Amino acid sequence: MIGLDSQGGVAHAIHQSINAMTASRMQAVGDALYSNIVVTGGSTRFPGFSRRLLGDVQVRLLLSILGFR
Repeated sequence: MIGLDSQGGVAHAIHQSINAMTASRMQAVGDALYSNIVVTGGSTRFPGFSRRLLGDVQVRLLLSILGFR
């Protein structure tokens, strides 16, 4: 995720990374990428981290689909 603006946190960085692909590639693999997010490391062990990240990524994806990037 080097070179991406991640001021919006982990969910923003994930969404921005996936959306950095071209539109044709996004149609082919976008669903698979959103369905296979893996979190590792010490901070991911905080209670509720994965659940919150999932919710945040889902909101960003929905807003993107609706045109509110």
